[in-house]
Amino acid sequence: MPSGVLGDGWAEKSFNNRVCTNLPRLRKCRNHRLENDICFEPLWSDFATRLQGGILVVGHGTRNASGASELLELVQSMKARLPDCLPIEASFLELANPTIDEAVEKLNSKNCQNLLVIPILLFTAAHAREDIPDAVIEALKSRGMKTLAQSTSLGTDESALKLSEERFLSSFRCQNAAGCLKAGACDVADSCIANPGTLEQLSSSYLEIPSQVRIGLAMVGRGTSDDEARGHMIRLSKMRVDSSPVNIHWSQTGFFAGGTPNVSQLLEAAEESDCDWIVVQPHLLFEGHLSVQLRSMVDKLRKAGSKKRWLVAPTLGADPKLADTFLELGRKAMLSATKSSSIDNRPIVFFRSVNERHFRGVKGDTDCPIDPKTDS
Repeated sequence: MPSGVLGDGWAEKSFNNRVCTNLPRLRKCRNHRLENDICFEPLWSDFATRLQGGILVVGHGTRNASGASELLELVQSMKARLPDCLPIEASFLELANPTIDEAVEKLNSKNCQNLLVIPILLFTAAHAREDIPDAVIEALKSRGMKTLAQSTSLGTDESALKLSEERFLSSFRCQNAAGCLKAGACDVADSCIANPGTLEQLSSSYLEIPSQVRIGLAMVGRGTSDDEARGHMIRLSKMRVDSSPVNIHWSQTGFFAGGTPNVSQLLEAAEESDCDWIVVQPHLLFEGHLSVQLRSMVDKLRKAGSKKRWLVAPTLGADPKLADTFLELGRKAMLSATKSSSIDNRPIVFFRSVNERHFRGVKGDTDCPIDPKTDS
């Protein structure tokens, strides 16, 4: 794909998470909010109309009905932020429907020829590098469709840090012994999760806690065999502590699998700390068996007579801010794929061209394009 395929004279701006691309030749748009007669959404509209584009959103998948619903809700939120002419479909890599193949068929039925793949993943590991690209390639084989680009995972993006901090602070809204449990042990848990509030509002909730209370943070990651992905999780936890408005007396990171300490060891270390309150925070996108398991483990500690107050923070969930963030990652991927110069008549893509097997995925959650001459 040649550079500048969506137009020349790009001058990007961002207004309230809405895309604004300065395409001088575009006529005044009457359908969207304008800034100096420039449409906020020409990039997405041009992708849909000039390239017959569509967006394929891919979640990991879960047998937990609530978790699967959250992914679908997030995609609906993403859809509401896009022009009507741009098709977007949700899919799951495994364990739930619709599958990637089913979602691609829906996009094919809407005459989409070029896909932007947006994985809803926390960190870049095997699912992002291999499993999702392989599944997309298989789905495209018989349909004559292509993939423009695949965006990065959430990683340690500033928005991920803020969302994680909001979930941490939201746990202080529920200051009873049961903690903040979505399962219903807390009377206000559902409203807290549905409307977590701004950082300023949540910080004021924390300020109501006596100053002498020593607070600990036990961050829990899903875990992976990928050393770099685990490193990103540990880095995110450290960034959380360093930037927190709350004075965190003790902190440690553990993993459900594929890393140490495991959850049992993490909770044991938290119990042995000199903290008064422990916030256990699963760094997960949606509800699932892992979050249910974690709440059960914490509940056992409470029932065993622990003298600490245990709070369990909610997962990130289908937050509209998360929809903005993943669309922004997709926008960056598309801009890189369509604006960068070509090498040997092949485009430089943002993350990985899933149609070109000689492209290898970026090892970390970076914004670097891949040069197929040097990245092998």
